[in-house]
Amino acid sequence: MMDYERIKAETAAYDDLATARMRAGIGAVARDLVGADLSDRFRQGINVGQFPQPVSRWIDSATDAVAHLAAYKWLSPIEDSLFVQLGGSGSHAIKALMAGARRSVLITPSVEEGQLAREMGTFLGLGGKLEVVIGIGERLPFASGSVDRVFGGGTLHHVNLAEGITELSRVLSAGGRAGFAEPRLNFIYRLFEVTGIRQFVREPGAQCYPLNVSDIMENVEGRFRIAQCQASGGPTRYGIVGLTRGLKIKVPVVAALTAQTCETRILSALRLDSMLGGLAVLLEK
Repeated sequence: MMDYERIKAETAAYDDLATARMRAGIGAVARDLVGADLSDRFRQGINVGQFPQPVSRWIDSATDAVAHLAAYKWLSPIEDSLFVQLGGSGSHAIKALMAGARRSVLITPSVEEGQLAREMGTFLGLGGKLEVVIGIGERLPFASGSVDRVFGGGTLHHVNLAEGITELSRVLSAGGRAGFAEPRLNFIYRLFEVTGIRQFVREPGAQCYPLNVSDIMENVEGRFRIAQCQASGGPTRYGIVGLTRGLKIKVPVVAALTAQTCETRILSALRLDSMLGGLAVLLEK
């Protein structure tokens, strides 16, 4: 059952965040959310590289760098595709157009996020190609089998999982792919929740809860030809969350990616996967 009150509460919070971002000036926001190097190169007509390489140019999430890169690689190539971004301010939909997508659409329940996306698109010369639809992941406004690529950066855990997965299965074309970089439920998160530590770095108004892998696999069963969940990022991930959200210190993506990759391998080798808090959800119809 849809929890419209929760959606309404979260939407108001993200409206406020988008409004605050726009006060900094759209050029500064585009360089921050899309990436300074990528934005500057694209505006100057300089080659931006082959999505998603180089990593330093395309990946923007230090918190979930490994999962973000895994999702981007999974969705590649995206040339001539119908690309859909679920939630957020449209930075991934914009990147898709830079990488050659035929059509790119942002779906968000936040009017202000939608406006921010439009203004970034105009600033980067993509205003006529970027589409914004005010809507939710449980009710996607696309014909069945019409979407080639779907990406969500920390958005799938805001969606009613059963209804959202059903919609993804419906709209994806044969061979179509969806990739998500999400928080994974583990004992570290539960500890932060119980002790109240999470409140210091929690996004304003967030009502979300990390994803449980078993719940994902239960809902994707029989709907997709390929369904994978790849866990990554242990204590380092939470340290980066504290630095970026709590102390407002920007962590270089390449450094975060290197640290999380090494940490993931070590924890997996030691059979301490329960400490991993990042998740790449990779689906193919």
